[in-house]
Amino acid sequence: MIFLLIIIIIIILLTFWPVINWVIRLYSISILLLIVYITNG
Repeated sequence: MIFLLIIIIIIILLTFWPVINWVIRLYSISILLLIVYITNG
């Protein structure tokens, strides 16, 4: 039962990985822009 749950979670993660990856990339870019904006004043 737990094994089945783990497999389902892995499948969901693999399915949504491009979306998660894109969100992480967008988030890191926005943080970098914010840092640049703060340091430039």
